[in-house]
Amino acid sequence: ANNNTLEGISLEDSPGTVVEGNVVIDVKKVALPPERTFVNFTIVVTNSGQVDFKKVAVADRLPSGLDYISDNRSGGLDDGEVAWTLGPLAANESATIELSAQISGSTSGNLTNSVRAKGETTGGIVVSKEASAVVSAHLVVGSGGNISKAIELARPGDVVEIESGTYRECIILDKSIICLLYTSDAADEE
Repeated sequence: ANNNTLEGISLEDSPGTVVEGNVVIDVKKVALPPERTFVNFTIVVTNSGQVDFKKVAVADRLPSGLDYISDNRSGGLDDGEVAWTLGPLAANESATIELSAQISGSTSGNLTNSVRAKGETTGGIVVSKEASAVVSAHLVVGSGGNISKAIELARPGDVVEIESGTYRECIILDKSIICLLYTSDAADEE
C-alpha cells in the first residue's frame, strides 16, 4: 500500500482504494506556570488535513514526578499514561483537552510531559504526531519545614522556594547554581 501523507493530493491505503486530499493531524501542548505544586496543561488536537477522521485517540505519558489529578474529557489512567478516545474529528476542526497534574514529593528540576495524537480515516489511513511541554518543578519548603534538606536535595539549576514562616535552623550553603526564593502570603505584607 502506498500512503503519501506529506504533499499528496491522492492517497492509496490499499490497492484500488483512493482517498482524495491530504491526511494530517497536529497536536500542541502548553503547560501553564505551576501554582505551587499544581500544573495545568492544555492539549489541542487539530485535523489539519482535508479528510475527516473517523476516530482520534490521544495518549499523554506523565513523567516520574508528575501525578494525574483530573481532566475535562474523562481520560483513563493506566500506569502513568492518560488516554482519551475523542471520536470523529472533521477536517479543519480541533478538540481541546485540559489536564491537571501535581508535582509529587521532593521532585525538582525540569519535567518533560509528552503527548501523542493518532487519527484514523474511514479508509483505514492512520497518522500520528507528538508534542511535549516542559515544567520546572521547584522544591517548596513550608513553614517549619527543613530548608537544609531541600538544599541538600537540590541539583544545579533547581529553585528552592521558601514559604513565609518561622524557621529555626542553621543553614550552610555549600552548593552553587541553585536559587533560593522567598514567598510571602498577602497577610504577611499588611
